[in-house]
Amino acid sequence: MAKTTNHADSNGGPPAEQENKEVKQQFTAFCLQKATTEFADDLAKIREAHDFANDSLPILIGALQQTACLYTEGQMASLVDKGSDKQS
Repeated sequence: MAKTTNHADSNGGPPAEQENKEVKQQFTAFCLQKATTEFADDLAKIREAHDFANDSLPILIGALQQTACLYTEGQMASLVDKGSDKQS
């Protein structure tokens, strides 16, 4: 029986796992950029509201980051690729 070798990346994790993590990070950054661009006026109104405090900002960012859970890894990779093509 042949022995299967599981190669790890430089961070010690499996290569596919590390790639998925990077895609998710890129996708989250892409979503935050898109959301802040598309909803700039609404976000400005929220930040100017009398009940918006400095400690509200991490909650707002966390809520925007939750959009990543709506997509599969394949969809995330595809959208990240399309976004990077537009920036080139």
